[in-house]
This record gives sequence, structure tokens and C-alpha cells, in this order.
Amino acid sequence: MPKPPNLTELQKERLHVLEPALRDAARRGDYRAAKQHAADIQSLLRVSGHETRLMQAKNWLFQAAMEAGELDVAIAGFTGIRQKVSSRTRVYLEATALLVICYLRQRNVTAAEPLMAEVLTSHNIMSESRRRKFLRLTVRKFEEEGVLAALRGHGHDTFDSTELESQAGLLIQTQTEDQILAGIGSSIPREVTDFLLKVDVASKRSLTAKEIKYLPPPEDLVKNSEVGRTVFGSLKVVLWKSLCNPESEIYKAWFSRGFSFVLSKKYFGTAVAAVMVDLGIGIKALAVSVTAMIIKMGVEVYCEHCRPEGIMDARSGEEQAIK
Repeated sequence: MPKPPNLTELQKERLHVLEPALRDAARRGDYRAAKQHAADIQSLLRVSGHETRLMQAKNWLFQAAMEAGELDVAIAGFTGIRQKVSSRTRVYLEATALLVICYLRQRNVTAAEPLMAEVLTSHNIMSESRRRKFLRLTVRKFEEEGVLAALRGHGHDTFDSTELESQAGLLIQTQTEDQILAGIGSSIPREVTDFLLKVDVASKRSLTAKEIKYLPPPEDLVKNSEVGRTVFGSLKVVLWKSLCNPESEIYKAWFSRGFSFVLSKKYFGTAVAAVMVDLGIGIKALAVSVTAMIIKMGVEVYCEHCRPEGIMDARSGEEQAIK
């Protein structure tokens, strides 16, 4: 395929606006907005033959579909991208990793496993340090997605925001952060931990002994505090959207009225309860511990340090090593 011409100044100016808007829509799961931005980008790039950059935009588009719960649309989209671009490109690698996440959200480890192996054994990352970072990020993301999928449908507890915050307050007064995380780990059913191990085994099956050393050993993975850390990480995508949207009531209240006001309104308990119900997770002990972790951190720290890190959010200067 011939190399496309350099982008015109008009294309650059438009992409400077459209691409960030598309990425933002993808992170928020706003599929409707993402479709409009992607269509505008396509009209700019297809005419000049910039197919690889267009497929990069399509990855963001189908990530928006994935985050919006349109998994069938996302699976078809990522599959199509894999068929259109070279297997040696970063776009292909990202589409494959996002396709794994789609299958994990469907609890389809059988479909995910060969794609995990393809992602983790890719030779597109030449630097050992960058490959180590990529492996850690990707395996952690696969584990978090696997845990969240396994948790759905478990438990039948109901939630009261006042009770959640009251019990969370007792935990904060008597336990360290590691103890609260261990409480999260001990509150989930054994089959969820088993599913986490299954994802871990599947993700490591094709790695070399040296590469496996980059990752936490299985015995650490099943410690209650580490399971709790993984579960809390898996929930941060939906919790971050609820707590850290600058337009949300809780975010505005925290910065305009302060901690005491937010606590008095039971915003934390309300937000966690709503997320649990939406995900179909009815485990009260888990909700209490998660509420305690957020209150202990505070909205400002939580929003700064718990911003969800997706596969495509890892794009930075160091990732230019991915061909």
C-alpha cells in the first residue's frame, strides 16, 4: 500500500479538535457523540488515504460502544479493524486487546484466551522496559475486567446509603487501607477468585519464564488484599464516572461545600449503592468496604489517582516503540 500524502494544514487543524473529542466520548461511553466525531474524521482521512489513522479513530469509536454496553457492535468493530490493518501495527494490537475485554465482559474466556496470547506475545514492542510496562498494564486490565464480569449477578443484599456510610465510618476508624482492601477481597465469592486465577493463567500461558517474572505470582494474586485491590480497580471505571464528572452533584458539592457537607448528604453511599445496583452486584460487605476506601481517600485524591487507565490511554512517547 503506497504511503499516504502528508496531512494538509486544514486536516491537522480539524483533527486537533476532533480526535480529542472522540477520545473523550470513548472514555465516557458516549457512543452517540463518538459516532458523529468518527464520521467527521472519516470524511477528512478517507479521501487522502490515511487508513491507519482512520482505523485508530475507529478503535476509539468501538471503545465508546464497548463502554456503552454495546458489546456486539464493539466485537464486530474490533474484528473488522483487525482484518483491515497490518498485524504489526499498534492499532491492530490495541484492537485485539479491546476485543479481549469485550469477551471478558461476556465471561467468554474461551474466546478471549487465544487473543490474550496474541496480545501478550506480540513482538511489536522492542524495548524490554516498555514491554514490561505493557505486560503489567495489559494483564492487570484483563484481570480487572475478568473480576468485574465474574462479580455480576452475585449477592441479593439491598443497600441504604446511610447504613453504608455509617458502617464505612467504623472501618475507617479501626482499619488501615490494606485491611479495608483485604475486607474487599474476603467479601467476594470464591468462584470470583477462581475466575481471576483462570484469567491469570490464560493471560500468562504463552509468556516466557522471564516475562512471567514481570508479573505478580499467583500466590500473591489470591491474597485478600491483592484480590481487594484488583476488585477496587475493576470498579473504578464506573465509580470514577459517578464521582469525578465535574458536572456531577457530588463533585460540585465537594469543591464548593466541603467534606462535611458531602458526608451529611450521604453522597458517597448513594454513589456506591447506585453503581452496585447498576452492575448487578448485591454484596453489602463489598459496598461498605468500597465506600470506606473512597471516603478515606476523598474525592480530590480519588479523582486524581484512580482515573481509569485503558488500553488506548497508555499512548505516550514511550509507546512509539510499538510499530
